[in-house]
Amino acid sequence: MQEKKIPVVSIIFYVLAAILLAYSVWALSFSINYVSTAVAQNQLIIDGYEFEVASFYMSNVAQYMVFAAILFGIGWVVQKIEVLRTECFELDDDDMFDDEWLEEVEAEIEEEIKKEDLEAEIREE
Repeated sequence: MQEKKIPVVSIIFYVLAAILLAYSVWALSFSINYVSTAVAQNQLIIDGYEFEVASFYMSNVAQYMVFAAILFGIGWVVQKIEVLRTECFELDDDDMFDDEWLEEVEAEIEEEIKKEDLEAEIREE
């Protein structure tokens, strides 16, 4: 069974996403408690002020949830790119010394240079 390694960068993004998600859950709990207390004490009337209440939740909770989702997504993308990169560039020992194609290209270039030199000599005569 092949062991899949998670890149360190992905782990960092996952940890940051988890921290932000935990913070947003804590902020949601605090915000719900705060709004409930304000409504119970008649300091806040929700009717007609729905936008302000929604804005309060958005500024205290939603942005951190979105940031957590973005960080998780970045970590996931980095992990997938790393897997693709390692799959594409895995080489065996034979590939490290396989320069046959390079030798063929060099031979073709040398032949072209010889032809050009020969044609130049013929033109000069």
